[in-house]
Amino acid sequence: MISVSRHRNITLKRMVLDFYQFIRSQLPIVGFLGCQYQPSRDFVEIDIT
Repeated sequence: MISVSRHRNITLKRMVLDFYQFIRSQLPIVGFLGCQYQPSRDFVEIDIT
């Protein structure tokens, strides 16, 4: 029988940060706190995913 190790990216810290990102991205919170990220006027940003 092959033993499967647990995925190491599942930590309490990671889950808390993911939950924070979920809450922070909700429309009422964005309306209250403002956008998370400000566009840079000095640099070109390229998102490579």
